[in-house]
Amino acid sequence: MEYLVKGMVEKFKTKDLDVLYAKCSGFPNPTEIQGAEPDVVAWDPSKELYHLGLVAGSSDGFSDDFVKKTSVLASMMMSTGTSEGKRLPLYLGFTKEFANDVDENLQKFDPKSKENIKKLEI
Repeated sequence: MEYLVKGMVEKFKTKDLDVLYAKCSGFPNPTEIQGAEPDVVAWDPSKELYHLGLVAGSSDGFSDDFVKKTSVLASMMMSTGTSEGKRLPLYLGFTKEFANDVDENLQKFDPKSKENIKKLEI
């Protein structure tokens, strides 16, 4: 899974995001947020907004635990700064082979949570 996390880090960098934490070498590990731990945490200095990332790397990527973690992280909002009150973008990173499973499994989430979930092919 580390190669997927590294791929997500690279994609975040191309979006001019500052990667703060990642579950791969070269970065400190992310910490748990309300019982859920993202795989990547990045910062958008221009919008003063955190971006979170989770990797879904296999057909078991949407286990009950993954769905719960995704729901928790998708509900996160900024509490300060110019983006106060905005939901944090949550990126689901996946390989091309897993694209159909991601689309299918996104149906498990309520519409409000899905608004800020973004797909990111790695």
